[in-house]
Amino acid sequence: MAKKAKSQSKPSQTTSTTTASSAATHAGMVPAEDPTQLEYFFKSILLAVTLSIASLATQLALRPLYGVVPTSINHDKVRAFGCFISTLLPFESGGMSDQTAFIAIATLLAYAPYATYGIGAWSAKWKNAVMGATVAEAVVLVPVLAIGAGLLRRWIGCIDQTKSLTLLPGPWSATAFIAIGSITFFTITERWLWGHLPLGGNITSTTIFLTVAGGLTTCSVLFSTPVAPPKVHSGSKSLSSSLQLSYARFLPLCLPLIAGLSAIYQPPSHSPPLPYIRGSGSSLASDISTTPGTVRVLARTHSVTGLVLVGEHVEEKFRFLRVDHSLLGGRWILDKIAPGTRDNIGDSIYSTFVLQEAVRLAKRETENGTKERALFIGLGVGVAPESFISRGINTTVVEIDPAVYKYAREYFSLPEPQAVYLEDAREWVHEHAPLVEDEKYDYVVHDCFSGGGVPEHIFTFEFWEELKGVVKNDGIIAVNFAGRLASNPARAIFLTLQKSFGQCRAFHDHFEAAFDDSYSFFNIVFFCTPFSQTAPTFRNATTNDFRGSYLRGHVLSGLARRELEPSHLLGLDKEPELLADGDEQWILRDKLNRLSEWEAADAVEHWGIMRQVLPDVFWETY
Repeated sequence: MAKKAKSQSKPSQTTSTTTASSAATHAGMVPAEDPTQLEYFFKSILLAVTLSIASLATQLALRPLYGVVPTSINHDKVRAFGCFISTLLPFESGGMSDQTAFIAIATLLAYAPYATYGIGAWSAKWKNAVMGATVAEAVVLVPVLAIGAGLLRRWIGCIDQTKSLTLLPGPWSATAFIAIGSITFFTITERWLWGHLPLGGNITSTTIFLTVAGGLTTCSVLFSTPVAPPKVHSGSKSLSSSLQLSYARFLPLCLPLIAGLSAIYQPPSHSPPLPYIRGSGSSLASDISTTPGTVRVLARTHSVTGLVLVGEHVEEKFRFLRVDHSLLGGRWILDKIAPGTRDNIGDSIYSTFVLQEAVRLAKRETENGTKERALFIGLGVGVAPESFISRGINTTVVEIDPAVYKYAREYFSLPEPQAVYLEDAREWVHEHAPLVEDEKYDYVVHDCFSGGGVPEHIFTFEFWEELKGVVKNDGIIAVNFAGRLASNPARAIFLTLQKSFGQCRAFHDHFEAAFDDSYSFFNIVFFCTPFSQTAPTFRNATTNDFRGSYLRGHVLSGLARRELEPSHLLGLDKEPELLADGDEQWILRDKLNRLSEWEAADAVEHWGIMRQVLPDVFWETY
């Protein structure tokens, strides 16, 4: 009796397999072999990489609405939340089949281009960048990760045939271990993808979402069925049941297709032919915003730095260049320009680009009569480069984004510079420094601010030291920074410049020359000279320096009153003991650079300022 009982209780695991096989055989199906451990491992890696790509695409899709920093602040938390939600789904005990899981994820991702845009635009109206981005990302990404991580948990359980994970203490230990492992894998993979995926052009968040959805739909056919194709028996009844079974299997594959087609005919994937308008002046009732304002979109593309768009404010009459949720600059148009202006493009809408031209006013130790040379690191709409080129100064532009250069030439009246390098400035300086004396530059203008932050690798002490190799001994360097006084980024950039160049001076870009502490966020231009023991000094501006521009006359003639005291800039007037232990903690170095971390708060504030500069409809239109 004992032996008989033992033999009856042993094959419990194979019973379900036998039952499934007999059911499949009865339905006219031929049983297929169960996937091997290697197949489960391959499927797990493939799905994990796919989910990492989807996570990246969600961030990428929200950047035009929120910028880089607000979308990334809680990104890791949203991703972790999705993985831990998966622990509540009953994947080990059956629940959702592999095919159903694949189809569900594919459908969600196929609709994600429009869902991300719609929810993101709605939540942005709360005027809280971090909360809005977090909610939009969570609604789109958490269901995808919850289902995907649950499927991974099931497959890893199939790989772990020795049941070593069950030896962990507590009933939830194995599940939590797999969830934490999934989070770690997603984090590492996503960071690698950001550095190696060639974003821009045809590789956008929309194409990523749709490609991943298509791949998962294909995988639902290839990977998820445990039985082979049906045998066709004679007799109408057997044939009819086989066809019904085939329809039942493949009908769900239509869901991702329907979702994808719906998404690509909605914004931001679909837009009218260029140029087109949106806002209160649009003929479409659905485009009328609660905030007055009409935007005319002239050109747009996805490029290496994000969404690049040229638009016009119809009511205020200025043209602007936008990258994601940041303005790179703009110029007045139509009746807000002086008569006879070339290409009907007027003054800059921002005074900081004119303030940068003060490098020409710096007093130099030598005047050798040779043609002056200027280097611009970062282009924007090209206000200062255009001024230098028109004066006959040999001008070189280093700009990382080809679309920015293209649009500056086509829409903002930038003449062709003597040399253009479309690459990262750090790589360019490293490749060209040191230059021979005759090829060195008299002026260097460094302006690389975008979206509430700066590329930290071109603000380090090592970068400035290498930059000296392309500047003449009495040359002048202007560095633009946007942020707040007495903030960690302002201290770090100023003190790092001081350490490298010795003496620097700082000037603000407020329209009124007298500084007003009520303005918390503004542009500061630092002027330094590489090999002088004294800070730069400036001559008085003349009519010739203004070139018929009211803005140039207003800004340059009041240069002396725009200067910021170092103690005020650093916050020493309020915290006199700030540098009691030295300034090394503020020096930005390649091996220790906290600039991006410190700029997070400024980036969030910058988002709010941009929403005040332009109505919501301007940021929602792309």
